[in-house]
Amino acid sequence: MNTYGDKASVSFVFYTGQGNSEPLINRITSMWTGKYMHCEIVFAEPGGRNLSCGVWQGETVFFRHKTFGKDCWVWRSIQLPKHKIDTMKAFCKSQADKKIPFNKAGLLRCTTPFPRPSDGQAWFCSELCVAALQTV
Repeated sequence: MNTYGDKASVSFVFYTGQGNSEPLINRITSMWTGKYMHCEIVFAEPGGRNLSCGVWQGETVFFRHKTFGKDCWVWRSIQLPKHKIDTMKAFCKSQADKKIPFNKAGLLRCTTPFPRPSDGQAWFCSELCVAALQTV
């Protein structure tokens, strides 16, 4: 983990789904959603490994080591006190341990003029990232 005094960095990665090598469904989705179609939280670990938290449609929240080999990921990092990143990691782990499902209704609802806050019983990717940030 990159540390800066008592601070450390956490990354948010955004998947574009754009590019000729992407499946047609990803390119069509990115035309509808805009450039970004998915996001995850990434915690760097010693040895260069990435511990990622996210949720995909039809799955439950994951918290696992992951490589990001495709070039359609856009990385943004922020620095926070290390204890706050530890709080975010604990939240992510708890959501994965509880096997919180994908929030399909919430994802569809957020594209309408009638969004509503999540009840925490299901997440779509950006809801999960925001909820993790709100723990700190």
